[in-house]
Amino acid sequence: MVKELDTVSRIDIVWDVYKSDSLKNATREKRGCGTRRRVSSSTRIPGNWPGFLRNNENKQELFRFLAHECVDYETEDDKTIYSTANEQVVCSSSSTITSPLAHCSQQEADSRIFVHVKDMAQNGHAKVMICTVDTDVVVIAVAKFLQIGLQELWVAFVPVRTIDALQYTR
Repeated sequence: MVKELDTVSRIDIVWDVYKSDSLKNATREKRGCGTRRRVSSSTRIPGNWPGFLRNNENKQELFRFLAHECVDYETEDDKTIYSTANEQVVCSSSSTITSPLAHCSQQEADSRIFVHVKDMAQNGHAKVMICTVDTDVVVIAVAKFLQIGLQELWVAFVPVRTIDALQYTR
């Protein structure tokens, strides 16, 4: 993220929201439920990531923790970091109004990304790049490009297995 801030003025980080009354919750429950672990700056990194990520509370707490850590990063005055934190949005700039992005009803990050992209377009950004591992985002980007109002919309797609390989080579 730090490297990207050299060349852009805004970074938005969008996480899924896990609601217990969601239709998707039944599908998640079929995957099983991993061990619950508290997430904090002093928590050790789990050795069993798949087991950790099978627990929705773990993911919610991890995403909330990462959201706040990202926006607490000290940026230059002309740089802004936004991150979703459950249904809310947190921002690195205390003078920035996040209300158009807050209270978003989209649970899935793949659709919620486009709420942020639309906000970028409405705030004068002509070119946007989305980085994702989800093919649904590519499909939505193609379908919604003309409605968003950007000059250019780029999608950097990295397959999950590439990310898995990167995790093991570190």
